[in-house]
Amino acid sequence: KACIYELSPYDETLMIDADMIWFAQKKASAFMDDLSAVDFAIQSRGFTNLDTGTTEGKYTHWIDVEQAQEAYGIKGIFYKMSSEVVWFKKSAATKKLFAKIKQIFINPKVKPSIDFAGDLPDEYAYNIACNLLGFEPRKPNEVFVFWNFLDNRRTPWNEVIKNYYGYSLGGNNLEKSTIEKYTQMAKAHANALGLPYHFQ
Repeated sequence: KACIYELSPYDETLMIDADMIWFAQKKASAFMDDLSAVDFAIQSRGFTNLDTGTTEGKYTHWIDVEQAQEAYGIKGIFYKMSSEVVWFKKSAATKKLFAKIKQIFINPKVKPSIDFAGDLPDEYAYNIACNLLGFEPRKPNEVFVFWNFLDNRRTPWNEVIKNYYGYSLGGNNLEKSTIEKYTQMAKAHANALGLPYHFQ
């Protein structure tokens, strides 16, 4: 995901994670129309205000904030970005942003604060690069896809479908209810498209 700018042949790109199901009731084209007013959008699950030291949101920066300040010189609002969904338009500014993301990803100055199976999470680089170049999520705490691990599990299903565009399976320790919901939707999608259900 650090290379999606150069990998995409399109002027406008909506990237979604593979471990996610898009709700059949929502049109991706309508979502792209909604995002078209901005050149860059990504989910935000909180932030740290480096001026006051306050933080909000359950998610992580993937890096110790003090170490990030020392190593990269970040300042102001340091977002906790979540990259299940990324939208961008090609421009000089976004080209510079993704070049910085790739640079940080390839040569991180600090180890991630949470083990990521021996690798570096892409959000680590997104968080730092966006801070350094003044890119922000479209809105603070804006989440496009429901993730059972962090979003309100007690939300009625009709509200989930109403307020989100898809259902994320992120993580390596899925609850039985999450797997059941995924299976139900995946089978329904495959059936609607006349395809075999392979991806259990």
